[in-house]
Amino acid sequence: MNHDSTATTPLSIALHRVRLRQRVPDACVRYSRVLRDVTLIAVSKFQARSVISASLSGGQQDFGENCIQGISEKWGSKDVLDDGVRLHFLGRFQRNKVATTARYCDVVHSVDSARLATDVAAVARKHERTLGCSVQVNTGRESQKSGTNSEGLQGLLDRCRSERGLDVIRLMRLPPVGDSPQIHFDLLLELAESYDLH
Repeated sequence: MNHDSTATTPLSIALHRVRLRQRVPDACVRYSRVLRDVTLIAVSKFQARSVISASLSGGQQDFGENCIQGISEKWGSKDVLDDGVRLHFLGRFQRNKVATTARYCDVVHSVDSARLATDVAAVARKHERTLGCSVQVNTGRESQKSGTNSEGLQGLLDRCRSERGLDVIRLMRLPPVGDSPQIHFDLLLELAESYDLH
């Protein structure tokens, strides 16, 4: 979704979603992915409720947020578990965001430490939920980015998998600027296969 007001009518949003979905099979071939394993997430941060409603009407079920205020304002009164909507928390996940995120979101995309995994799982259990999580791997070993390195991945995965309330569903990474993303995709795919993740 973008900020252009001409793209916010229900019809234009539905057409945009159709065009995006038509591109997914080619991307799967290009990056050796299986179509059923790909989820199209509409990034709903900064979007008005009317735009989100139009997306829902068009069949979109997965939405991404990275602002706690946006989550509570747009989704706080909505029972996301009952209507098929899945909320994804995107971006840097800080410990002070755990309570709201674990209460409303279904998937957390950047668990990068054992301590964070424990905190998220505790809140999920409090609300009798199980959250999907992506474990963040710092494949470029960049000091300014969070995430475990490949040597620490086993330990972090073990911690996440031992926590009731968390379900590790995938690995994620943010490649270094200037590097070929394909190198990091390939490394992540190799790691995911070795730990039985997709």
